[in-house]
Amino acid sequence: MKALWNRLSVGGKLCLVVIAAYFLCAAWGGARSLGARLADKTPAYNVVDVNARYQPPSAQHWMGTDNLGRDVSARLVQGAWISFQVGIGTSLIAIPLGVLLGLLGGYFGG
Repeated sequence: MKALWNRLSVGGKLCLVVIAAYFLCAAWGGARSLGARLADKTPAYNVVDVNARYQPPSAQHWMGTDNLGRDVSARLVQGAWISFQVGIGTSLIAIPLGVLLGLLGGYFGG
């Protein structure tokens, strides 16, 4: 693994680091969502606080709040988790379908 890392260019290393950070962020969002669901609580990304509407970025809300007082950074992390689920789900549908169509096309000479 270390030999592969050493052979990568700087751009390749940067891409892997960004993808790993995105994946960890998405996994964190999924774990928090699952924990809230198991505890039968409202997830952090969906807690409404009308008194904290349109707050600027701060230590409590890193990206501020939206029109319902929900934390924008928590919603961004949850969106990353949902996009990972959608991406993996569509890949699990598209890959077998593409392999099947490729096999049929190769077999029948298309």
